[in-house]
Amino acid sequence: MTRIETLGLEVDNLSTLPTRTARYRLSARTADGGSLQASGDLALNPVATSGRLALKAIKLASLARGLSDLAALDSSSGRIDFAATFELALDRQGALSASARDVDLEIGSL
Repeated sequence: MTRIETLGLEVDNLSTLPTRTARYRLSARTADGGSLQASGDLALNPVATSGRLALKAIKLASLARGLSDLAALDSSSGRIDFAATFELALDRQGALSASARDVDLEIGSL
């Protein structure tokens, strides 16, 4: 189990009015030194977000437990760094669309 030690969330100008966009920043640090950073734009009507997501020094063993149904990962010492620019949107009919670009992936200490 991975324990989050610090969690931060900042949201500016959040609104439920149509086409209004807020800026957000999310950060988290795990007990074993991993981190998550995300920032970008967020709209609620319709629901959509875009921005940059970065995971740094995430233990591969922790990730393997969370993704065991999707991938067979077996490393007790490896770490992963991942970053991507993303867009997610949910239309009024409930259909989800998603895209990622500028993806960076580094796996080390296997």
